[in-house]
Amino acid sequence: MKKYLYMITLLMAMVLAGCSDDDSYEAAEALKSDCQQVHFSADNTTKSLLYGSDASKTLKYKVVRNTKNGTLTVPVALTKATAGVTAAPSVTFSDGDSVAYAIVNLPDTAKEGDSFAYTLTLSGDEVDPYSTLLDGGISYTASAVYPTAVNIQFYYLYSDYTNYTDYWTDKAYDLGGGEYQIPDFAGSGHPLIIHADGSKGIAYPELAEENKDNAYDLYSDDYGSYIGMQFSLYPWGADGMSLSYVYLLVSQTSGYSSYDSSTKTGWMYVYYMQMSTGKEDYWGSLNFTIK
Repeated sequence: MKKYLYMITLLMAMVLAGCSDDDSYEAAEALKSDCQQVHFSADNTTKSLLYGSDASKTLKYKVVRNTKNGTLTVPVALTKATAGVTAAPSVTFSDGDSVAYAIVNLPDTAKEGDSFAYTLTLSGDEVDPYSTLLDGGISYTASAVYPTAVNIQFYYLYSDYTNYTDYWTDKAYDLGGGEYQIPDFAGSGHPLIIHADGSKGIAYPELAEENKDNAYDLYSDDYGSYIGMQFSLYPWGADGMSLSYVYLLVSQTSGYSSYDSSTKTGWMYVYYMQMSTGKEDYWGSLNFTIK
């Protein structure tokens, strides 16, 4: 027993000696007992798309706290910002409100094709710097893009590789990096994103963020995942037919799509398509040209 007590005493002495050697150690500052834990909301959009140079140049980012009691002003620091970007130096909560907004202003000279990046950081004794559970954090990095407008021409090629529909043209925005957002795909009233990767020679669709919870049907099998659209699309022409249902194949596997960056043309497999007349087709393709 004496041997064990000796070993325990020796270990405690070593630990104390190790602590005393670090003269620079300082205990973390304690939080206020009633800290309001001010932080950014997870509802904020990391990438803001501003269509046209006349779009608003003021952006708002939601900030929340754990109480509605009292008026509170919290400092906001702007860092890592693109030249010309400014921000309000603080955010103020009104009494009775648990939500406030941090304000970012883009330069008046912002135009189509420009992009801006910045980081906002909250500070003060009503901010909890130790919590990793607060949904949006106390620092928020975001960007704003004025995408370049383009036109994308489409047609559907049937699986017999002979017959095809009339062409139609959708207005789209070049988001950079081969990503194109179509606000109103084929007259459906719903947005769609197309990724056109010239280095890999592939193209694939993606649901726009604001459309992931409505109007689409998602399906997966051994070939990949599919985006189903269950609404009438663009009228095709003289025969008056319209595309009423389509499953676009989402696959980054070579052979299921194609894209040539030199001509800006490509195609994506369509697992299933149905016309308003009831005509059906499997494994045709959605062909497109970016203009």
